Amino acid sequence: MRILLVVIMGMVLCTTHARTDSLKVKNKQYRSLSANFASGKIIPTTDFVKGDNLLGKPLTEFQSFSLKMLWQNPGYTDWQKVYKNPYYGFGVSFSDFHNATEIGYPVSA
Repeated sequence: MRILLVVIMGMVLCTTHARTDSLKVKNKQYRSLSANFASGKIIPTTDFVKGDNLLGKPLTEFQSFSLKMLWQNPGYTDWQKVYKNPYYGFGVSFSDFHNATEIGYPVSA
């Protein structure tokens, strides 16, 4: 009975021993693709927005679409831990202010 108990305890100790010390941990980057659409009202803060433009009408609405490719690391380095695992990447945004004559269709990257 004692031998069986010793064998079981030995097996438990062998299987629960951490093996990550001898293995190199891979730095995995988590990728994501983000697409956003927004539409809303424009607050009239300047004369141009209030209607002093070629159309003679106030700008009241906008629409925007953005597409982003992002990466995130789960905190392998100190700077990632300090900034709480930030996302980084690139993106492009397309906007429409319903005044193509003067504003056009702004694009940002």
